[in-house]
Amino acid sequence: LAALLAEEAPALNGAVLHAGAREPAGDLPGLLAGRVTLRTVALYETAAADPAEALARLDTLDAVLVHSPKAGRRLAAVLDPATAGDLSFACISPAAAEPLAERGFKKLHASRFPDEGHLLRLLAEPLIETP
Repeated sequence: LAALLAEEAPALNGAVLHAGAREPAGDLPGLLAGRVTLRTVALYETAAADPAEALARLDTLDAVLVHSPKAGRRLAAVLDPATAGDLSFACISPAAAEPLAERGFKKLHASRFPDEGHLLRLLAEPLIETP
């Protein structure tokens, strides 16, 4: 996104509104400093939920979609490879997969591009194991 906005900067006549999370994953304002006037507004925030219900049904799952590095860290914290090691993880990016790999999960696949379409396509591909 930063590269696209920087490329379009000469054509912009005003500020760009960046509506996003209270705790953004990246530093878009920092990446665009001096090139694009960016106004940011936090429209949502993430909050950890109690995973007890989902954890009780792990044996009914074939795959887990991991939409962010924060979600990957949370899953790595609450899942045990000894009991959930057979799950396959489709991750939106290598950064989302990293905490799970560090925890010892093997069936990981990271999207080539960090968007919903590419993430969902992973479900149609065989998920590979990390070395």
